[in-house]
Amino acid sequence: MRQFINFPNGAGKYKNFKINVNGINCAAYYPPGEELIYVPIIGDQTMVMALELAGSDQSSARYIAFANAFNAALVAEPGGVSIDVVETLNNVEITNV
Repeated sequence: MRQFINFPNGAGKYKNFKINVNGINCAAYYPPGEELIYVPIIGDQTMVMALELAGSDQSSARYIAFANAFNAALVAEPGGVSIDVVETLNNVEITNV
């Protein structure tokens, strides 16, 4: 059974950054123009984990693809303790929405 979503290609301190699946409230989403992925977390209905991608490509298409990959990882059955999402995280923060 999976326990973590891992980002093996994170930038700096976010290399191999892991998110505990048990702390996630529901699917990741991308508000167009925000340049952030939002992941609602269990702590409070109004709290989200905001994920920012690194690199010069900050297009909507890239963020939508990332949100889709993240959500696919939530329902995957990897047979281990973590599964990888191959995208480069630049920043992670907890915020109110």
